[in-house]
Amino acid sequence: MTKNEVKGISFAFLTAILIGVELIVVKLGLDKIDVITVIWLQYSLAMIGFLIMTQKMKFNKTRIKENYKMIIISSLAQLGNIVFLYNAISELFPDFVAMMELSGDLFVIVGGIIFLQESIYRMQKIGFVLVLLGIGLYFHQTFFQVESKHFNLGLLNLLLAEICWAVYALTQKVLVKKEIPACNLNFFTFLCTSLFLLPFVEFGHISSFNTGIWFLIGIAVFSTLYTYTSFIKAFEYIDAGKVSVILAISPFLTVILIYIYNLFGENPIKLTTLNTLEVFGGVLLFAGAILSSWTPKTSEAKT
Repeated sequence: MTKNEVKGISFAFLTAILIGVELIVVKLGLDKIDVITVIWLQYSLAMIGFLIMTQKMKFNKTRIKENYKMIIISSLAQLGNIVFLYNAISELFPDFVAMMELSGDLFVIVGGIIFLQESIYRMQKIGFVLVLLGIGLYFHQTFFQVESKHFNLGLLNLLLAEICWAVYALTQKVLVKKEIPACNLNFFTFLCTSLFLLPFVEFGHISSFNTGIWFLIGIAVFSTLYTYTSFIKAFEYIDAGKVSVILAISPFLTVILIYIYNLFGENPIKLTTLNTLEVFGGVLLFAGAILSSWTPKTSEAKT
């Protein structure tokens, strides 16, 4: 393994960990206050940090002007993803949300086939089936553990979050191919999120935030900023397929981090109670997520 591969894998693992950290932080208290205000603060402060970190960033003005509509659509999709995801976290168990995020790649694959006319390989087909089986087994008892009202609302928000994520991922893929630097795209994600949410921010709530809430927001800002940064850095050293496979372990890292927090935290985070069958479903879901990200160099089979 080369030094560059080690660096790429390290950045991908850091991304996976930060995704879990953000989910936990939201569950610890940010889901109890105005979601829009929290996300606006999170992305506005992250944008400032991003600009400080990328002072020498150059904008490809020609490419940006030619594709500004898609850039706006992509940014709106990511905004929808984070808003719906935060709403889902407030209604459901955090491990349920984390595991269901693995299904997001299915929307990306299907969208790629339909809209970008991408190929699908045999391994990806197998992964697709395993993900569906895993979802069925992993979550077949979950709705008994959550009130139907919260489950239905949470699941709807989660589904919308995954659809928005697919739109964001597919548009980003197109924009990168048009030679728009990734750092430019990330800047517009931060900027558009901050601008679009500004009219809906409850500034009166901000003055009432206590030290604990500001501490959680600070961690969320840090996670958001470095999730995007480490994600970009990972692509500089290893291919997209390897990054996707590593990110597939994020839900399991999230659960491990929650268990660690529950050992020391004053208010333990409640997790889904799993039986053997559901654990097996989780294994299938994980395996399916890895296979669905499999992109061999040579085509085995195409649709």
